Amino acid sequence: LIRDGWHLILTNLDTSVSSKELFDFYATRWRVETKFKAWKQALNLKPTLKRYSNYHHLACIALAGLIHQLITTHIFSMIQSVSRSTLSYEKLSEVISSYFSSLTLSTLSDPITMEERYIRMDRRSRKSLMDKLQLLK
Repeated sequence: LIRDGWHLILTNLDTSVSSKELFDFYATRWRVETKFKAWKQALNLKPTLKRYSNYHHLACIALAGLIHQLITTHIFSMIQSVSRSTLSYEKLSEVISSYFSSLTLSTLSDPITMEERYIRMDRRSRKSLMDKLQLLK
């Protein structure tokens, strides 16, 4: 069905929701999932979330992750507004995470430097579902 241009989405929403609204909901959810995935990968949270920890430790990890997300999202939007290429949120998140991990007191005032080629989205040979959703708008 996908090869023929069909999209099959199962939902519990009533029939008053249009297909465009449904695709918009899905696109928003996909952006949230992508950002959460980038957050987990960049901060390497899998081992942390698997082991027992107290409430305060988990709260600090969650707050640090949210701060990381805010910084990454802000930098992503700034770069994307002046860049012509499609950027990868996940790659940018990893670059920023490694920058924060390498900070010491002596390097605290050093600016973050990166080349666009390290955060550029890889080319795909076929259109993703998000690309197809953009065509519907």
